[in-house]
Parts: sequence; structure tokens; C-alpha cells
Amino acid sequence: MATVAAGLFSLVLGIVHLWVPRIFALDRAIGTDGPSVPELGSLGRGPWTYRRRRSDAVGIAWVMSNAASYVLMSVGILDLAWVAGDRAVPMGMAGLWIAGWWAIRAGGQFTVGRRRGDIAIAALFAMLAALHVALAIRA
Repeated sequence: MATVAAGLFSLVLGIVHLWVPRIFALDRAIGTDGPSVPELGSLGRGPWTYRRRRSDAVGIAWVMSNAASYVLMSVGILDLAWVAGDRAVPMGMAGLWIAGWWAIRAGGQFTVGRRRGDIAIAALFAMLAALHVALAIRA
């Protein structure tokens, strides 16, 4: 019974985490970029300079909250599968789970921005997702 409760709790918490940045009004708490707002500076060197913006911080909050949702809901599903008597996660399923994680991370990058660096980061994570889909198919 405790495992069922843990699984259901994880599922509900995962669903709530989908909206944590909105629930906590992070876009208003962090503020917006503009001429009267102090600059946040840049990261990197030379052509790989990344100008930080407040919208980046809001985007990162969405990425991390969605990533937490994915893991929380996965844990909930695994808890409920355990109770149902499924004691093993096939490698193909594990590969698809990892691919899902990287796909969410790739798509989430666009909540940060759509600059050249954002597209490159999203492409890297999308390639990791594709790799794990291929591994799942081979499993």
C-alpha cells in the first residue's frame, strides 16, 4: 500500500511540476530585460559568447521543472509497475526512457531562447535522444 501511495504521490507531484514556474510567477519574480534593467553579463569567449538575459533564467526554470516532472512521473509509473508485479525494466524501455529525457531537454532549450547557441544545444540533446532510440531498437 505504501508503494502505491508513493507512486501516486510521485505522479501528482510530477504533474504539478509541469506548472511550477507559472505557479510561482517566475516571469514576474525575475523580471524582464529592457533598457532600465541592469545587464546580467555574458558567458564564454570570442565567438562563443552567450549574453545572459532574464528570459534565459525563466527558460531554465521551465526546463528544470519539466525535467523534474519527467523523472517524478517515471518514478511513479515504476512504483505502480512494481506493485503490479513487473520486476524488470527491459533495456529497450530504459533506452526509450532516456531518449524521452533528452528529447524533453532538447525541446526545453527553446524556452530559453532561439539564438545560434540555443539551437546548437538543442541539436546536441536531440542527437542524444536519437542515439538512445537507436539503442532501444537494438535492445
